[in-house]
Amino acid sequence: TKMIPAEFTVSIPATRINDIYYELKRKLMLRDVPNAAAVLLRVFIELSVDDYIERNNVAVKFKEKTLQNKVSAVLDHMEVNGDLTATDMVPVREAVKDPDNVTLPTNLNAFVHNAHMTPSGNDLKAIWDRLAHFVQALWP
Repeated sequence: TKMIPAEFTVSIPATRINDIYYELKRKLMLRDVPNAAAVLLRVFIELSVDDYIERNNVAVKFKEKTLQNKVSAVLDHMEVNGDLTATDMVPVREAVKDPDNVTLPTNLNAFVHNAHMTPSGNDLKAIWDRLAHFVQALWP
């Protein structure tokens, strides 16, 4: 019923990001506010990625620092450091690889920027399932 399942736990020292995490985990009911959950999930992912980049001095070697490019840089860093298994990287790499695929960059960005893109609770749960291990690795 919530965006982030109760059994998923991470410790987030960044206050605002932690507040968003708890709102997604404990407060927002997907069936009641799917648009709010979608937008807040997008914000949570990007702020978490930005924080990881800063904490770990990850170079984002792209002209445009889009969410897609930042996630790719973080995944490359995690791969080199063994922070995430190859298996756990596959759904995240697939999500950022194909802009026509209904995944991270298209759905989460479209939920924010496309008035005709309507998230469902099932869409959001599927996105979360693809990203959960990645989020866990962002906040070890």
